Amino acid sequence: MDGVIYAIGGASNLLGIPIVEAYDPTTDTWTTQPDMPTARLALSTVALDGKIYAIGGGKVYPTDAFVIVEEFTPEVGVTAVSPQGKLATAWGKIKRAR
Repeated sequence: MDGVIYAIGGASNLLGIPIVEAYDPTTDTWTTQPDMPTARLALSTVALDGKIYAIGGGKVYPTDAFVIVEEFTPEVGVTAVSPQGKLATAWGKIKRAR
């Protein structure tokens, strides 16, 4: 995002970790960012409109499947975002409609 690479979450001794780190290739430096509120591994992330969303994942390996979405704004930090009500219809309905 904006030329910076983010390393988010992961595992230590099969337990999820909340770590967020940023690598700036122009200066060849790593910086520690605020931790995610929820430690997790095997999560997905997406960058959109200057924010990074951490989606799903789990606390222990094999994952126990969180239904948590957290929003990270590099200048501001991390806040929890409720996934309820974000989709107009269930995934199954969207898939069948095509």
